[in-house]
Amino acid sequence: MSRSLRSTQKKLVDSRLLVKCLKETVERLARGENPDISRLLGIKTDSMSESEAEQVAFDSTAMTMGVAEKMMRRQEESMAKLEQDLDSIRYLVQECYQAKVGDTLN
Repeated sequence: MSRSLRSTQKKLVDSRLLVKCLKETVERLARGENPDISRLLGIKTDSMSESEAEQVAFDSTAMTMGVAEKMMRRQEESMAKLEQDLDSIRYLVQECYQAKVGDTLN
C-alpha cells in the first residue's frame, strides 16, 4: 500500500504541473499573448519554483495507517484542485471558441 500511495502521489504531482502549465498556456492564448511552450514540452526553466521542479522521493519503507490516511486526504484535495483547474481550462477554451465563431459570423 505504501508503494501504491507514493506512486499515486508522484502521478498527482506530475499531473498538477501539467494542468498548471496548460492553464497558463490557455490563459495567455486567451489574452492574445504567445504562450511559453517550453513548459508544455517538459523543459524545466529557471522561472519554475522549487515545488514545481521537485519530484516525490521514492521511499520503500512501510508507512503507518495514520500517515497513509493523511496522504490519501492530501491526494483527494489535490484531485479536487485538478478538477477545478480542468474546468477552468475548459471554460477558457469554450470562451475562445465562442469568440472565434462570433468573429467569423460577423
